[in-house]
Amino acid sequence: VEGRSAEIGSLEFDKDDEPVMRFVAAASNMRSFCYGIPTQSYFQAKGMAGNIIHAIATTNAIVSGLIVVQAIKLLCVLGAGSGERAHGKREDEGGNLSVADHCHAAYILQYPSNRKLITPIQCRKPEPDCVVCGSKPLMLEVNTAVTSFKDVVEKVIKGEWGLKNFTLSNSRQFLYEDSEYLDEDEVEDNARFLGKALRDLPGGAIVNGTDVIVTDDDSSLMVPVFVVDDPTLGAGECRVEGTLDQARRAASRADKRKAEEEQRLAEPITVDETAETAETAKTA
Repeated sequence: VEGRSAEIGSLEFDKDDEPVMRFVAAASNMRSFCYGIPTQSYFQAKGMAGNIIHAIATTNAIVSGLIVVQAIKLLCVLGAGSGERAHGKREDEGGNLSVADHCHAAYILQYPSNRKLITPIQCRKPEPDCVVCGSKPLMLEVNTAVTSFKDVVEKVIKGEWGLKNFTLSNSRQFLYEDSEYLDEDEVEDNARFLGKALRDLPGGAIVNGTDVIVTDDDSSLMVPVFVVDDPTLGAGECRVEGTLDQARRAASRADKRKAEEEQRLAEPITVDETAETAETAKTA
């Protein structure tokens, strides 16, 4: 540092600058050691540093900062309790602070609108019959120890919901596909899985709390189904809360809102309009 004091404040990082690179390698290894991350040699660190694309003050960094600010604000709201009241915010029916009123979606604009580059929008409240954000998702109650995979496929998905071409998956892997275009080996895999109890399926199985994703290939509808294990139920006995029509209506509304939002965001904001808005605000 003493020999290069003139460069303090103006020195740019260069992986081929050995003193700088050795400091970076040592500092990163110290931090890796603190968090149980494998350390790297000087040459490994140099290779990694040469491939880093700087992301300081980019959109990703700005959005990350906004997320942290929003999280801190929500934590403050949760910690305030019912004894304090946030300025200008509503309270729920019990007089407590409503976290939903503090949640916003923020859009970063290419050009300023009303002298703002960041536009916050109040989040919509959950739709009552939405299977994703509503209070009543599709739920499947079964005894996972004695109910076979075939019982769920035949009685619920094919029988009650009337699906013909569909796929099933969980968070870990693909589970099942039903289609007229399956190969022989795929048909054999289906037959092997169908005879197993839900909790004995490979890849984590289907147990209490599992989210099974049902995809209707004819309509591209994806529906999460929450599995509840009820040991009091008999083999093959399945109870379903919610209907597939609810999921279809919710998906239709979501697609419509998404299209409207994309159309609104796609409307161009010209430089002339931006300058006019700024001039109007300045005059006011």
